[in-house]
Amino acid sequence: MGFFNNNYAGILEWERIDNQGDGSPQYLSRAKVYGGWLVSIIQNASMGGNGLTFVPDPEHQWIFPNKDFDSKKSEYLQDYKKRKE
Repeated sequence: MGFFNNNYAGILEWERIDNQGDGSPQYLSRAKVYGGWLVSIIQNASMGGNGLTFVPDPEHQWIFPNKDFDSKKSEYLQDYKKRKE
């Protein structure tokens, strides 16, 4: 499956992620993609400071709030790396 071919008709559905604390980004969102999530960060809309990253989560287990996932994320990442080898 390729992201840039005519057979892929996917639509990114962005979900806002609530966050808090000093220095927290103004806008934080995620979109489910093949193999995990795209996470978009806009630090401050008027001053800039944008970022986009991929978070591996092949089974899309990142659910809000999910303390179980947070406590086991290193285990999930190791398992993900083994499957890629």
